[in-house]
Amino acid sequence: MTTIQKTTARDLMRTEVLTLSPDDTIESALALLSDAGISGAPVLGADGRLLGALSLADIARPEHVDGDRITTMRGDNSRIAGSGDEEDEFESEERILRKEDYSPALLGRTLVSEWMSDTVVCVSPDDSLRTLCRTLVDAGSHRAFVTERGRMVGVVSTMDVMRLLAARA
Repeated sequence: MTTIQKTTARDLMRTEVLTLSPDDTIESALALLSDAGISGAPVLGADGRLLGALSLADIARPEHVDGDRITTMRGDNSRIAGSGDEEDEFESEERILRKEDYSPALLGRTLVSEWMSDTVVCVSPDDSLRTLCRTLVDAGSHRAFVTERGRMVGVVSTMDVMRLLAARA
């Protein structure tokens, strides 16, 4: 068993990861996220390179929500790292999952590429647990994509870190 001090991103990462294509519809992406019970997924190009990520928080950005409807207004897709407003993020994600009244333009016509964030948090497989945690905290993110030579090889979420700590407590 690897000690916590020697734990690396490689030790924690999940390699079977649901991925999205930039050409997927937002409707199909929401269904995939909901079916998998996850709040986000990486977006990979046809060549397998990591292009960005789509999360429920990206979809729930204020410029997309108009009362009880989600609109497809285009806005800045960059993620503000370190906002520290995690509770609001979770509330927004829950609100998206409960929505039933999507704008007609959203249903089947809007692509993941129009909603995804191209700012993603990446770590190396050999980064230590300390480096991984600092990276997540500094970015205000719940997941880090593990990349090697520009290709995603896995993902580590804050839940993966919590599982490790709970098992060792």
